Amino acid sequence: MHPVIDPAMADAPPIEGGGNGNLLYVTLVSLVSALGGFLFGYETVVIAGALSLVKAQFGFDAVMEGWFVTSGLFGCAAGVLIAGRLCDTLGRKAVMLIGGVLLALCALVCALATTADWVIVGRIIGGLGVGVASIVSPLYISEVAPPDV
Repeated sequence: MHPVIDPAMADAPPIEGGGNGNLLYVTLVSLVSALGGFLFGYETVVIAGALSLVKAQFGFDAVMEGWFVTSGLFGCAAGVLIAGRLCDTLGRKAVMLIGGVLLALCALVCALATTADWVIVGRIIGGLGVGVASIVSPLYISEVAPPDV
């Protein structure tokens, strides 16, 4: 593991620059990146509203209902575990893109699901995307933000 702050840079002078254009860019990138945190909350809360409809459509018993609700959280835990290493090897921007692709794939799998198993697979994929996004979003924001903001 590498230290978060390079001791040699601790006494470095502040970076010159900034300006309104730079602040606008950082603000927009931060807002888009912060959607990762929004998606985490959305993924965990919205499922309660959809539960009764999905339960009726697929005939969930109590066990399947539990799997349906928690499958996204299992995927999220796995996404958090792998996101740091992916960021180190692929870079923050690429990993943010991977998280977005996983979330889009989740929507596609869940929309086309014909069995309960496929809905749960879709939720796990979505959880992976949310886990990845919840790790990479703050990292990417801290990378693009100038130190004086």
